[in-house]
Amino acid sequence: QSPLLEDVSVIDLFEHEKWGKEWRSVTFRFIYRGKTQTASFKEVDSEHTAIVSSVFETLSTDNKVQL
Repeated sequence: QSPLLEDVSVIDLFEHEKWGKEWRSVTFRFIYRGKTQTASFKEVDSEHTAIVSSVFETLSTDNKVQL
């Protein structure tokens, strides 16, 4: 959980016949917002890095994500 993360949405899902049904490219939009003040780049970058790392770690253990 992140105190700055307000919303996450999928904005694009790309599939290609050459990739087969197992592979997709997904683009996410993350919206960060400070509750009481404008969030700094450093705060957002730190939160985003932690969130993305956690997602990749979770999915890569199931061999579902390739960077």
